[in-house]
Amino acid sequence: MRNFTRLAHKTQKLLSEYHHWLPFFNDCLLCHYSTSSQQLICQTCLQDLDNFPLGYDLLFDNPKASADISHENIDGITLVATYQRPFSTALPQLKFHQSIQHAKWLGQLLSEQLEHLAWRNIDCICPVPLHRERLASRGFNQAELLCRFLSVTQPIKHLLIRRKSTQAQTRLTRRDRLNNLKNAFYCPHDLTGKSIVLIDDVITTGTTVNEAAKELKRQGATAVFVAAVAIRLKT
Repeated sequence: MRNFTRLAHKTQKLLSEYHHWLPFFNDCLLCHYSTSSQQLICQTCLQDLDNFPLGYDLLFDNPKASADISHENIDGITLVATYQRPFSTALPQLKFHQSIQHAKWLGQLLSEQLEHLAWRNIDCICPVPLHRERLASRGFNQAELLCRFLSVTQPIKHLLIRRKSTQAQTRLTRRDRLNNLKNAFYCPHDLTGKSIVLIDDVITTGTTVNEAAKELKRQGATAVFVAAVAIRLKT
């Protein structure tokens, strides 16, 4: 497992860019408790960040977790962290409130994780799509928002169409999860010989990204990796 060094310092430096257009920002970006006008993150959250273990490849570093995650069609999964504070407070702000501040911070952390993995010969990066009905109701795709703030040289491409509206995976059995997402994705592109990274915000069961990877490989992709901000591990 790799640790991000001086994460709190990096976060403060990154978020300091917002001071010129958030002059009256009085709440902590992560926990939303009041903080001074000169701080975008409170001291408690900064301390949490300094002590947080970040960055690992799920399939190699955590065999127990990978046994609970669907990954038959995936060649590697990389994550910034597990789904706990402060990420359990930051990710809902991204997912349900289209928070640009959180998207930029989380996107930069995900970029650094991709650099640490040193994946070679990646042809493009693809956000996991939402179904058009959910996209219309929410107004944005959080995976696309993350991609907007990735510091990568590979192109961002929308290779997949989500043609099936599905219910939340969390409370379904493994069989129901598979049935829920069967044929949910469609790729209209020839991907012969391509290596692709799928981007998502949170992995819970892995079924969504696994099915997306399956469709990419059906269209000829040689390798499909997954990069996400966090994973919900079973306790």
